[in-house]
Amino acid sequence: MQFAPIILFVYNRPEHTRLTIEALQKNKLASESILYIFCDGLKTKDNKSEALHNDVKRIINSIKGFKDLIIKERNANYGLAKSIVDGVSYVLNIHGKAIVLEDDLITSEYFLQFMNDSLNVYDGCDNIYSVQGYMFPIETNRKNELLLPFTSTWGWGTWKSKWEYLELDLAEKEVIRNSKYLKERFNLGDYSYSDMLTFENNSWGIKWYYSVFRRNGLCVFPPRTLIKNVGFDNSGTNCNEDTSFNLQKLFNYKTDVIKQEFLDIEVLDKIENYFTMKKKSILKRILEKIFK
Repeated sequence: MQFAPIILFVYNRPEHTRLTIEALQKNKLASESILYIFCDGLKTKDNKSEALHNDVKRIINSIKGFKDLIIKERNANYGLAKSIVDGVSYVLNIHGKAIVLEDDLITSEYFLQFMNDSLNVYDGCDNIYSVQGYMFPIETNRKNELLLPFTSTWGWGTWKSKWEYLELDLAEKEVIRNSKYLKERFNLGDYSYSDMLTFENNSWGIKWYYSVFRRNGLCVFPPRTLIKNVGFDNSGTNCNEDTSFNLQKLFNYKTDVIKQEFLDIEVLDKIENYFTMKKKSILKRILEKIFK
């Protein structure tokens, strides 16, 4: 099996970066995987920012435990959206597939196994656009992977052939915004994602979700979460404090990937009900971070 390279985006959070890397090093396939790290340039060059940025660079330059380590340090500040779009495109053009992480994501020991198994099993499937490492906090008896109609930015993977469908200009957004049926499908719970479909919105995540949605695409999810986000502490870009997601436990077991054929309606209903019951203030914080 040819293992997908890992892409990690870092900036100015040394402690989060350290935790993310330590968890990734414990993965079963870490030593057989190439790790690309993109470190964005500073936006403001005050003493505190420079110190944090330098700490991050020291951490990433001392990493061991991977097949190869390739570090790309930006001279300028790209910002989160441009950094991710450019970085993912760069690696996909070389390798054809990739696994993507940001610096506030703690992975299960079986995260890389699930991602690689899914990327291989679903490679070439017309309606599958992405593989996700995160699973929402709902009760389910599923033992294998499942298919759902949305993306997430918390630990994901894709193929070059599908990333080429990314539409940054949201050219057909009004088709969704002007259709009650499409808006209801596009939104999650009581939160109106269709309102985020504006050119001024610089969220690469909502544009990727839009691109997949427009093509009736599905994404592969694990039955339980392989990702824990530790960034709900106001320390990062597009981040607000929320401790509820810290209660989720990582699933540290292997998931057999069997190639599902259909959308899991039962699990989709549970997810939508979960978010419908959330208070709107909490819902907004959670969903904006998941689809940032």
